[in-house]
Amino acid sequence: MPWTDAQTPLLAMQDKLRSFNAERDWGRYHSPRNLAMAVSAEAGELLALYLWSADDGPQPPVAGRGGKVEDEAADVLISLLNFCNAAGIDIAAAAERKLAANAAHYPVEAARGRLEKYSELPSALVRAGSERDEPLVEPLSAVDHEDLAGDERRRR
Repeated sequence: MPWTDAQTPLLAMQDKLRSFNAERDWGRYHSPRNLAMAVSAEAGELLALYLWSADDGPQPPVAGRGGKVEDEAADVLISLLNFCNAAGIDIAAAAERKLAANAAHYPVEAARGRLEKYSELPSALVRAGSERDEPLVEPLSAVDHEDLAGDERRRR
């Protein structure tokens, strides 16, 4: 059966990719470092299809690129899944954690329609119609920023 977003579990895709790579003996090239570069390279190829697009014009700007967009998006996904396999990342669990963290950083009441990063949102925003006085977004102190930067370095 052909894969579709609605019917294909992530694990089935990962299993198929592992088999595909094993049949070709590509494991020797699939270090996390090499695969991280592959994700970036494939994302760059996807981005290049949109180069010089006007925001209000056709996306991508050349009609013949439509099929290539789909191929490059698939290459990004394949590279990312290969990276996660090599790095031992459960991508579904990681995405769920990240979404929860983003929800905490960007409460709807404070972030709806705003483009600022969570650390730039006004700390004085409070829930509309609420009796509570505490801000929805607490500004990060210099210590918090340093802790976040240290956490990011340790993850690498």
